[in-house]
Amino acid sequence: DRGVRSDDIAAVCLPRGIDLIVAVLGVLKAGAAYLPLDPDLPEPRLQHAIADSRAQVLLCHDGELADRLGTPALRVADADPEPRADAPPPRTTGLDSLAYCIYTSGSTGIPKGVAVPHRGPANLIDWYLRRRRPYRTLQWTSIGFDVSVQEIFTSLASGAALVLIPEKARYEPVALAETIRRYEVQRLFMTFTPLKYLMETDPRMPSLREVVSVGETLETTAGLRRFLAEHPDCALYNEYGPTEASIIATSHQVDPAAGDRPPIGRPIDNVTVWLLDERRRPVPPGAVGEIYLGGACPARGYVGRPDETDAAFVPDPEIPGGFRYRTRDLGRWSSDGNLRHLGRVDHQVKIRGYRVEPGEAERALHTLDEVRDAVVVTGADPRGETCLIGYVVPSDPDRLDDLAARLPERLSATLPGYLIPGAWVRLAELPVNSSGKLDRSRLPEPDWGAGDAEFAEPATATERSLHDLWCVQLGTPRVPVDRSFFELGGHSLTAVELVNRVRHDLGVEYDVVELFRAPTIQAMARRLDATDRLEAVADAGVADEVVDTAPVTSVQQRCWRLAQHSPQPAVYQVAYRVTLDGDVDREALGRALDALARRHSALRTRIVLRDGELRQEALAGVPVDLATTDLRDIADDADAVADWCQGEARRVLATDRAPLWRVRLARLGDARWTLVLVLHHLICDGWSMGVIWKELSTLYADAVGGATTELPVPNQYPEYARWRRTLVTGERRGELERFWHDELAGAPLRLALPYDRPRPATLSGAGALHRFEIPLRRLHRTARDLASTPAHVLTAGFAMWLARLCGEREMVLAVSSASRFRAEDATVVGMVGEALPVRLSLGG
Repeated sequence: DRGVRSDDIAAVCLPRGIDLIVAVLGVLKAGAAYLPLDPDLPEPRLQHAIADSRAQVLLCHDGELADRLGTPALRVADADPEPRADAPPPRTTGLDSLAYCIYTSGSTGIPKGVAVPHRGPANLIDWYLRRRRPYRTLQWTSIGFDVSVQEIFTSLASGAALVLIPEKARYEPVALAETIRRYEVQRLFMTFTPLKYLMETDPRMPSLREVVSVGETLETTAGLRRFLAEHPDCALYNEYGPTEASIIATSHQVDPAAGDRPPIGRPIDNVTVWLLDERRRPVPPGAVGEIYLGGACPARGYVGRPDETDAAFVPDPEIPGGFRYRTRDLGRWSSDGNLRHLGRVDHQVKIRGYRVEPGEAERALHTLDEVRDAVVVTGADPRGETCLIGYVVPSDPDRLDDLAARLPERLSATLPGYLIPGAWVRLAELPVNSSGKLDRSRLPEPDWGAGDAEFAEPATATERSLHDLWCVQLGTPRVPVDRSFFELGGHSLTAVELVNRVRHDLGVEYDVVELFRAPTIQAMARRLDATDRLEAVADAGVADEVVDTAPVTSVQQRCWRLAQHSPQPAVYQVAYRVTLDGDVDREALGRALDALARRHSALRTRIVLRDGELRQEALAGVPVDLATTDLRDIADDADAVADWCQGEARRVLATDRAPLWRVRLARLGDARWTLVLVLHHLICDGWSMGVIWKELSTLYADAVGGATTELPVPNQYPEYARWRRTLVTGERRGELERFWHDELAGAPLRLALPYDRPRPATLSGAGALHRFEIPLRRLHRTARDLASTPAHVLTAGFAMWLARLCGEREMVLAVSSASRFRAEDATVVGMVGEALPVRLSLGG
């Protein structure tokens, strides 16, 4: 329907799941080639891939993403679920037709697309079908990594099941092993680094029959050997092949007792391997040469890069019209006929399974205003793992100290995590030799610790325990408690290992996501200490007892996703400040808050992922911590008091820990107080706050006076969520989708605001508040004259102002709606209200 033909490219940008697999199959069925795009990549990188490959269409969930990326969208939700034809479409592709295009790191600093025809992958799949058994396979690798082709199609072509895993569980060893056990996975493809971390946890995975190490140099570590000894029915394979050679060129079944560095094996059928010298002549047996790959496996070349294609894909003198791919890898044939991989002839490295050109990170650094000069080199961290090291000369010499702390965040807007240096060295100038060229030999080693200046030592027992674990993990004798784990050289995989150490050595549950949110020892210790307080309540038989569970509502799910990806997640918290005059009975206030939490399950709720599904769990009870701060010394400084209140409001509430609210009390004088109440938007809305304040006032008065007021029995949010879910299923869901599709068809969904500067690809979350006053009497009089409401008048006035500002006569505004359609919903505390898109047309 979109005019996509053979050799045209269709981009696919979807989260892990059934839709992703079906979309890839659909593109190939249509005769086109697919461009796999990981939704977690920065948008500038996605935009480059789409523009550079000239993708005709983007298969996605988010139409706005396609608009931002500048390509026509085909939303998966809009696809017709009914069969469109009685027979498969006519075959328009052959072995030389394009199958997919995958982008890899480029030596020029710009990612380049590898165009792969069907011939190579089809040959690999055929080889697997003839040589390996049809095993149930876990789809673990990213869709942007070509091994995903091997996972998906060797399984489906053999008739075996393909087991999908949620993104969050991929790097969680406990969740990963549980998924493998639960679904009886038999084959696992994984790059060596995460495989090593998985095996160090001593997982029990009795169903596994094959573990295939790909993408990195394999080492048979103690953990891996121990796993194979305990799982004698499981074989380990070491497979080698760059993207330009259609995924896999050689394969080897590993003997764990034959040494730590197994060979990469022998070529698969219809693939030829040559070891050549710098003049492309065969090297003698036993000598080291550069690996060239030919036969069925070479790709077409690089999209839109004829010079790079000619340099990498050289004519095969033995096959007329054939080509050999120059890998830039070094190898040597062993006496047993197996090939051994011995490194690279250039600066390219593999980091966590991804091909990395340091020049790409270097180029990104040079685009930053705060960097005057920079160079990125490869090195080894204290654990011996390959990493990138960034040497930077700041534009402002006075900002040497804080530059490294800001660079990872700045680079994350354009680069994936594996391309961001794990260590930084700040220099006044880059060292050069007598010819004025960079002298790499004079680049200093990074300080993997923190030096001696202003070293923040651990101050509590928890901090000291964590400090010891961090030192072991980072391979350094000292770690400052106020420095980020990732600034000190950690990355997503070592974060998983650190969390496993915390779980094992300290005997506490801790989530990798929490480490990303609070990546210092100090912050980690605070969270663990808070957990201890929760466990104290749990010992009383209260804290962790789940009394009700329900799926999250659609508005909760949107809010949770936005908060997870926001650089300022506190934006999704609701904060109130109340000034209290007179005596405050803090014990009575605490009892009133506790009674309020017992009345409303939303105030005892946490939001958790269970088997890949987001759910809300209401606990039997939660601790109510009414902390009090003495601010009498600054009570006359209104700005200082406001700053304290803002600080409390900005502290992030962890959504997977109940309660998702807190109260703080500050004494300003003998009979003057400030109360700050902070709630996550996931458990409240504007209407809820009216219920909360009214009931809290009554419960506090009862607690002070010893009375008991009979309050109405409230409806609970989990019950509301279950009822709400029934409204958007079956035919009703289709009706609603069609209504909104028709209602908003052709409407401008993004305002053409006159920005002072280009809108960034990743929003910072920063904002400002502009205040002005409208006379209340005038507002009500206008509403009365128009037979309308004050809210409608304000909305219309705002829309007219926006229309003049943007030069538009039509727009869509998000208008708050209480959404409490039933009488029983009036007592519900929870996220019931939501934004309703309203299409407005304005006259002249």
